[in-house]
Amino acid sequence: MKTNLKNSLLLKLPAITFFLLLTISSLIWFSYNIFHLLISVINHSDIIVFEKGATYMLGCGLGLGLLSFFMIYEMILKKKVTTALNKLATRLAIAFLAIMVILPQVTSFLVHRYVDNLGYIYCPEQSYHWLHNQSFIFAADINTCASFER
Repeated sequence: MKTNLKNSLLLKLPAITFFLLLTISSLIWFSYNIFHLLISVINHSDIIVFEKGATYMLGCGLGLGLLSFFMIYEMILKKKVTTALNKLATRLAIAFLAIMVILPQVTSFLVHRYVDNLGYIYCPEQSYHWLHNQSFIFAADINTCASFER
């Protein structure tokens, strides 16, 4: 009986670890890009890079964190999920999904509007667009825009 429990725990730990690493990676990716965006805006850098794809990672990281929590709660701690906890988890999952869908659109709109008000120009040649992974490059002037390389 001990070997079955030990084997099942050994099978569960890699899955939990994988989801925890995905959670941490998503949140770091989001934080890193938002931090650099804010620093560029605050310092009035010649180039401002907005990674719209990174904004999806907040909702993704929070959702993966919720999933990881419940994996640990049920698999490691061996606790049963109550109805109240299940309702809370469902509401949080819906909220995190909404964050994943709405935040990138709102952030993109606000960033475009803010840098436009600061007098920056959008550099379509240097920007990158592929599905949801979009990098928007803004420059202080046309010469900076033309000379910028990724």
